[in-house]
Amino acid sequence: MVELTCHYIYEVELESSYGWYKQGVDEVPKAINISSCNGADCKFISKKGNSKKVLILEIRNVQANDSGSSDCVHIASYAPFQKAATLLVGDSSTYKTAVLIFVPRGELRQTQTQRLHDGALRSQGGPLYASLDLAALEKRSKKKAGRK
Repeated sequence: MVELTCHYIYEVELESSYGWYKQGVDEVPKAINISSCNGADCKFISKKGNSKKVLILEIRNVQANDSGSSDCVHIASYAPFQKAATLLVGDSSTYKTAVLIFVPRGELRQTQTQRLHDGALRSQGGPLYASLDLAALEKRSKKKAGRK
């Protein structure tokens, strides 16, 4: 299981009032079908976060085709899409599962931690944490750009 966080511009009241979209490389954004979900069989679950302005998309049984950029949007308003995160899932044919989550620029925290709960992603039976230090990634990108 992977949880992608979306920091919305307004207070999140009802999760059912919000939609999620996923956009793959060279694709148009596509709505993620959350409403047809039924209990334990749900692939995608939308829920409130710990903060009043946070919405979370939970993705179960993560596969390579779940890769893409995610956005959340209030369905019944003209509020703009809010960028959530970009998820990249490795191909299982390599016998290694890799999950990378890129957090959008402008987040309040310098380090964003995402908790991953899939059986293939466990380390010593416990959850694996992917921590992305945004400042370090930016410095590394600038250094590489300067060398060219």
